[in-house]
Amino acid sequence: MKPLDRLSEYLGAIERRLRLIALTRGIAVTAGMALALTIVAVLVINQFAFSHGSVIGARVFLFLGLAFAIAAALIIPVIRLNRRNAARRHVSPSQRLHSQRIVAVSTALAGSYAASDGSRQLLREKP
Repeated sequence: MKPLDRLSEYLGAIERRLRLIALTRGIAVTAGMALALTIVAVLVINQFAFSHGSVIGARVFLFLGLAFAIAAALIIPVIRLNRRNAARRHVSPSQRLHSQRIVAVSTALAGSYAASDGSRQLLREKP
């Protein structure tokens, strides 16, 4: 198996895990919103003695609220998740800093004396 194929398979596994996490969080948020919106709707229509208009209004409120919760907490995070974002989320900030230092050191050792101030600053910082 080629290294690029292994990397692609690894990123695919990370993406699947993050997609599952996003789905479970979205389902949990949607269930919580359903409970909260139902309680609010019942409290409001109780004030109107469960009249026909208040029940219809509460149903519309509940439907629109759940549609918004599903869109915001479930659909959008799953759509945004791709391999690039999965790889970025998987790599911790300290690993990014370490890889930037490696590049800065290898650039300095390769004889490139025109290192930028950012590279010099990375070399001076402690991990």
